[in-house]
Amino acid sequence: MRKRILTVSFIVAMTALTAWAGDKTVELNVKGMSCEACPPAVSGAVKGVKGVKACNVDLKSGKASVTADESVKNEDLVKAVADAGHGFTAEVVQ
Repeated sequence: MRKRILTVSFIVAMTALTAWAGDKTVELNVKGMSCEACPPAVSGAVKGVKGVKACNVDLKSGKASVTADESVKNEDLVKAVADAGHGFTAEVVQ
């Protein structure tokens, strides 16, 4: 029984590590946000990019933190912000 529990635990741990391997975090400066409705609009647009796992947008700082697969191009994130409309623009923080 103990061997089975250890085996299952190992498999779960390896699956979790594999799921997070290859992720990157991209910080964006977002301009054009002016009200509480803006962060959800930006976040929704960025989350629509294939491979994006999470996007947190802060109105006060004008920053967006994006967690995505390594395959996601930074240019696609910037384009998604612009495509959200409302005059939003974004640039990657270096």
